[in-house]
Amino acid sequence: MPRLGLILDFGGVLTTPVPDCARAFARREGLPEDAFLHAFAVDPAGKALYAELERGAITQVDWNTAMAARLGLDNAENLLGRVLANLHPAEHDPCTTRG
Repeated sequence: MPRLGLILDFGGVLTTPVPDCARAFARREGLPEDAFLHAFAVDPAGKALYAELERGAITQVDWNTAMAARLGLDNAENLLGRVLANLHPAEHDPCTTRG
């Protein structure tokens, strides 16, 4: 059977941990350290926003605007890019390293 796609677990596997980036972002924005993580992964409305983004039901610009509002930020421009600004390739081989 021919292969039709490739699925990768990107954040925190092929890269540095996403929560570390989210906390650094919050500090840069003057928010409580876990503000973005809470809005993104705990708050039902924030989780729903991300699900809509992943399904393509809303655009990245729409997500940036809505999430910035949830966080109380005036600047929505490139929000996800700013959140992930500290994301870098992992320094280990994700195929051989656990933990």
